[in-house]
Amino acid sequence: MKSPTHQDRASRRRWLSLTLAVVVGATLLAAALWLCVAVLPQRLYPPLSDADLTGLSPADQAARHEGRDRLQNDVRTTLLRGLAALLVLGGAGIGLALLSLQLLQLLLRLVVVRIELDRLLEILDTARVARRPPWRARSA
Repeated sequence: MKSPTHQDRASRRRWLSLTLAVVVGATLLAAALWLCVAVLPQRLYPPLSDADLTGLSPADQAARHEGRDRLQNDVRTTLLRGLAALLVLGGAGIGLALLSLQLLQLLLRLVVVRIELDRLLEILDTARVARRPPWRARSA
């Protein structure tokens, strides 16, 4: 049997590793969101410069700005949907891994129960043979 201090250390270590995993996961998610919302749309479709807008009427300039904003928003939407799909697939993968782990644990319990049952039946069979009166001995 493990000492209480060993169990406390194991529990504390498990809690710290879970906390670390949550912090790292939240940091990665925040970084991915920042990339999807702020960085990548600006890199793929940079804002229009003054040189791009020279010689255009104010209505054309407004239309170009609106078109560029629409492109950036489309990129944001696509990237965020892709990120959401990755999160869903990751959650499904984690769920499948946990389910298979539970099934393996159940299978292990069944094997242990079967071994114990076989051992107990052997003991019971041995006890029956030992208690049998000599006139009722089994014929071979």
